[in-house]
Parts: sequence; C-alpha cells; structure tokens
Amino acid sequence: MKNYFFALLAFVMLSCAAGVHYYKFVEPASDDSLLLIGQIIVEDNQFSGRFDVIKSGIEVAVLGRPENGQVTGLWATTDKDGYFALANVPKGDYALKGIRLTLSNGARITLSNPLIKEINYFRFNDGENILIEGDYFPYHAVGRVLSFQHNLFRLNPKISMFSLEYDTRQILKEHKLVDGSIANDGPVEEYFLNKYPDTVWRDDLLASIKVPQKPR
Repeated sequence: MKNYFFALLAFVMLSCAAGVHYYKFVEPASDDSLLLIGQIIVEDNQFSGRFDVIKSGIEVAVLGRPENGQVTGLWATTDKDGYFALANVPKGDYALKGIRLTLSNGARITLSNPLIKEINYFRFNDGENILIEGDYFPYHAVGRVLSFQHNLFRLNPKISMFSLEYDTRQILKEHKLVDGSIANDGPVEEYFLNKYPDTVWRDDLLASIKVPQKPR
C-alpha cells in the first residue's frame, strides 16, 4: 500500500513537475511523427468581475497514448492568437486534457477533462495539478495531423448554474466574444499554413482540412 501511495503521488505530480518540456511548432523529424494543433479561447464573462478574452500564454495539457508506449502527458503554450502546436510526437491517440491560465485579476485557473469513455466535459480543478489519465480520445489524426479544433471556454459568474461552458468548433464565423470582438477563423490548419507557408507539414495540413473532424 505504501509503494502504491508514492507511485500515485509521483503520477499526479508529473503534470506540474519542474523542467517539463513544452512542445511547439517545428519541422518534422521523421515520417512517423505527428503534428497536434488547436486553438484555445477563454472568455471571462464576469467570472472575475470583468469582461475579458484570454488567448495568449495558456498552458495546454494533452493526454497521449502512443502506439508503442504508455499513457503520458504533453504540454504546449498558446501564442498571442490562442493557437498551440505539438510537433514530432509519436503516432497514437491524443486528447485535450486541460488548461492552466491567469485571469486579468491575477487569479490562477485550472480546468481539466476526466476523459472517461464517451464523456467529454471540463471542470474546475482545486489546484494546478492535472491528473494525466483517461481512456476517451474524441479525435483521430488525418494522416500526420491531429486538429483539436477551436476550443471555447466561457467562465460565467460563480453564482450561476453553469459557471463553466465548453464548446468546440471547426470554424468560427461571426462569433461574438464577451469583450465585443468578433472571431472569424477558418480551420486551425489554415492558421499554420498562413504562418508557415513553406513548412514541410504543408501537404499534411492541406489533407487534414479536407477531412473535418467530428468527435467519435
């Protein structure tokens, strides 16, 4: 029992360990690697007493189940537009596990998804640790690209019945955010094609656009 306790403690703390590697967009290292991409938008709908939209600097936790390995946790950070990428990960199954961010009032927020079979919802964490476990992988890779799409989180006032709302979209068309701005964004793949027009991932990104992702 004692050994089990320490093993479990190490497993839980893995998500917040110092020196964790943060993935980003780089060119493919081999033909067997995958590119994971997505966007995170967090709308603070007076959860902190203010209206705000957070996109940049969000820490993104991804649950991975490589074909020839055990379940693991991977991390990335969003850019100024809310996009993130994890390049050169092994082939396998991957899912968005959680996010960590700082609101405009300085409060730290951690959201995570239990990823239990056929249940896909996020909830508030009591602390910043994200437990790296789960067996539900809603999306699959198209060729060498797996898009988590646009992920919309809305934090409502704490006294409301639904203080956290979550949605995913293939595209954002005339989507009004809580700060009054309008989001018009095509597939996530287009963002990386425009940002890195000469990337070796280009054909893979174009192929992924042609097969819209739907949760399975």
